[in-house]
Amino acid sequence: MSRKSVVVIIVIIVIILIAVSAWLVYKKYFKAPVAGDGGDQTPPPYDYTPPPSGGGYSSASFPIKKGMSGQMVVDVQDSINKKCKSNLTADGKFGPLTQSALKSCYNATTVSQALYTQMKLDAVGSPSTNGFNAGDKVYLKSSIANIYNYPSFDSSYILGSMEKSSFLDKPIGYYVSPATSGFVKIKIFGYKPYGSSTYIVSTKEVYISINSIQKTPY
Repeated sequence: MSRKSVVVIIVIIVIILIAVSAWLVYKKYFKAPVAGDGGDQTPPPYDYTPPPSGGGYSSASFPIKKGMSGQMVVDVQDSINKKCKSNLTADGKFGPLTQSALKSCYNATTVSQALYTQMKLDAVGSPSTNGFNAGDKVYLKSSIANIYNYPSFDSSYILGSMEKSSFLDKPIGYYVSPATSGFVKIKIFGYKPYGSSTYIVSTKEVYISINSIQKTPY
């Protein structure tokens, strides 16, 4: 094979490699999404029936138990002190004194997700519901709002977001119940997962700031 032929073959191979690389880059970053591959930008339908009360979420932080420490233990100790007039030192350490006070106050030796939420409510009193009742339609008040899998503004609990411009005069879900720390629980129709730009259909029960929602479209 002549030197010229070898050069031609090498050039052809390089061109093919460049073309394939360019196609892969285009497909990953520039190709418009189509319905069915996760690219449907249309918010999901709104013909769901009102949800029943209840529901929940999961977290590796629970149950809170003897031997654990941190802010959530402080919350537990504060709640016990406020509800049952105990004199626990809110040092964030779940020791035998905290366990004994928990048993006396809540008839429990560990703190589940549901009990923790109830304890937070006990600590701050009944939260505002802004006139919502279970089953009411919920509309976005803010132009954009985060939703959380736990009633806390800690970014580690962010599940995703919703944009008012995508829903217009449509509800984003139904009201379920008050929560704590300025949150309420709602059952949504769909949302943009954290880090994504596309909506997905979902009927999750999530938490949202009470200041981000309203009872009417406008």
